Amino acid sequence: MIAAVTCLVALAPIPAGAAPVRGDFASAHCAAESSIALRYEPGSRAVRAVRDIAEGETIAAPPASLLPDVRAGDSLFLVARVGTATVERQVVAAQSGRRGGTIFVRTSEGHLVAAPMAGDDR
Repeated sequence: MIAAVTCLVALAPIPAGAAPVRGDFASAHCAAESSIALRYEPGSRAVRAVRDIAEGETIAAPPASLLPDVRAGDSLFLVARVGTATVERQVVAAQSGRRGGTIFVRTSEGHLVAAPMAGDDR
C-alpha cells in the first residue's frame, strides 16, 4: 500500500537556502505535481529550501519530524520548576530544534544554556 502524499502551503515567502520551521506552513491538499522545494541536509541536520517558495505555493511535505518547531533567533521562555517554585526567563534560541529535543539558548547575560524543549504532552 502506498501512503498518500502530504502537502504544505507556504504562509509567507521562503527564500532559497532558508531553513523553514513548521509554523511557516499549513496543511494543504495536493493538487498538482510540484518540483522539489525542500531537502534534508544530514550535515546540518536541517531541512532547507532548494529554491524560492512563493507565499501560497503548495509543495510536497517532508516528514513532519524533519521540520523544526523553533528557529535560531526565536525568542523563548526558559522555565525551571523546583518543587512548587517556578522561575521563567526570556532567552533566545541559539539553534533550531524540535519539540521533545534539547537546544542551546542564550540568556540576556550572553550565557549559552542547554534547554529541553517541551514536547506535545507538556
